[in-house]
Amino acid sequence: MEQPDDMVLAFIAWGLYPAWLVAGGCDYLCHRATDIGHTSGPTESWLHLAQFGTLFALLGAALLMTPSLAAFGVMIVSVIAHTGLSVVDVAFTTSRRRITVLEQFVHGFMNVIPCVAVALLMLLQWPQRTTPAWRDAVEPGGWLILATFIVVAGLPILEELVRTHRQAASHRASPAPLSR
Repeated sequence: MEQPDDMVLAFIAWGLYPAWLVAGGCDYLCHRATDIGHTSGPTESWLHLAQFGTLFALLGAALLMTPSLAAFGVMIVSVIAHTGLSVVDVAFTTSRRRITVLEQFVHGFMNVIPCVAVALLMLLQWPQRTTPAWRDAVEPGGWLILATFIVVAGLPILEELVRTHRQAASHRASPAPLSR
């Protein structure tokens, strides 16, 4: 029988993390449906890339570092930065495109899930050490989580960034309509 700590870690890895990926996929589809390329454009996409970077730092600290005050510091700062960037993102976007009820609902999951995951990790693995150290070996599931994060979360963000830049360039290159 699994230990309770192992069950919580499995819940984070195979419950919360996939739920976060699904929420991110829904958010991506919401952006496409509201024509981000012709509304809020590349600026919003850059904000999404920055949010991705904060969560990449969080995952890196959780999976590649041994539990320490330094590792949890990186995770906490990452969650705070991600949340702050999401506030900036919505504040920027609100006047430029419609943020649907579904997208708002999805944003709630995307902001809360990292907070819950870090809180659970802190409860399970509160460290006795303060100095950072790399893990001697990363669990195979850890590499799978990093790889899926890059592919499932990162590639759509990059596609969106390229698409919004192309659409913005195309819009700038279009001649203005003649007025009479």
